[in-house]
Amino acid sequence: MKTLLIARHGKSSWISSEIEDIDRSLDISGVHGVQNVANSLKNKNILPDLILSSPATRAIHTALIHSRVLEINEDKIKINSSIYYKRENQVLELISKQNSSVSTLMVCGHNPTSTHLVNFFLPIPIENLQTSGVVQLNFNIENWEEITPSKPAQAFYFKRKETVELI
Repeated sequence: MKTLLIARHGKSSWISSEIEDIDRSLDISGVHGVQNVANSLKNKNILPDLILSSPATRAIHTALIHSRVLEINEDKIKINSSIYYKRENQVLELISKQNSSVSTLMVCGHNPTSTHLVNFFLPIPIENLQTSGVVQLNFNIENWEEITPSKPAQAFYFKRKETVELI
C-alpha cells in the first residue's frame, strides 16, 4: 500500500508586485490554513516518509509547517524544481521514481497542476484544490513506478475546516 498526499501551498502574500513569483511567501491566513490541515493529518496519524516541495518560498514554507506539526525531521523535505509550475505528467514522473521504501509521500506544489494531478486519479474530479488543502490517495501498489490513473482504494480531501471522503 502506498499513500500519496497532494498538497497545495497555503495562501500567499501579494504585498508587492516587485517580488518574483517564486519568492512570494505565505500570508498569515496561509500559515493558519496549513497548520489546520497538518493538525487534521496528525489526528489521523498520517505521517509522510518524504515531502517533495516546489522551490517556491510559499511551497517550502508549507512543507516546513507540515514537518513541524507532524513532527517529521526537516531532512525528509526534498526540493525539486520539477514541481514548480510544471505539468502534472512531469510531477507524476517524479512520483514514479521514488524509492519503494517510501510508503507515504507528500508533494507540495501549486495550482493548476495540483488540482490536475488529483483529478488524474479520481473518477469524479474536484473543481479546485483549495490553498492549504491536501488530498490523500491510497493505492494498492508495492512500488511507486506502478502508480497509474487507476482509481485509488481510498481518497480523502483535507480542507482547512473539514475532511471529505472522495471515494
